[in-house]
Amino acid sequence: LTFQPDLYKCCVAICPLTAVGAADEQSKKSFSGSPLIKKYWQRVFGNNVSYNKKFAMDASPLYNTDNIRNKASVAIFHGQDDPRAPIEHSRKFVEKLKERNIKGEFVSFAGEGHGISKEENRLFMYHRIEQFLCGQFELPFSRGENDRWVSSTASVEWSNGDGGD
Repeated sequence: LTFQPDLYKCCVAICPLTAVGAADEQSKKSFSGSPLIKKYWQRVFGNNVSYNKKFAMDASPLYNTDNIRNKASVAIFHGQDDPRAPIEHSRKFVEKLKERNIKGEFVSFAGEGHGISKEENRLFMYHRIEQFLCGQFELPFSRGENDRWVSSTASVEWSNGDGGD
């Protein structure tokens, strides 16, 4: 959505990496925490991402939200204990979406890291993703009495527009 805005109608992001490398102190810390992760992201973004702040910011969705079309919607699901992609980056990303009146939702999960692994959380997340996508593509979404998934650790931090409960 930030780099090819005309290609996508919406986005579902699970524990997204919204800032890379030297873009800011948080991303620098999580980016360089593991030599394997650092090597992978250097391969994806190039060596400059580790030390060139402008290069890293240009490659980071967090710093390119102005490119997102107003008609696009975003759903973000993030573990509160994510060591790789700090949840604070997702919260900052959501604040920028709100400023631009982009529709979407943001759900965080206590006790989850980089990935949503607990079954009750995955079912809750998949239910919300299905509802979000049905809303985006004007597809029917059936709500049976037993369709409402519950997660004791999920927190809907932001929701405006199609999707969600």
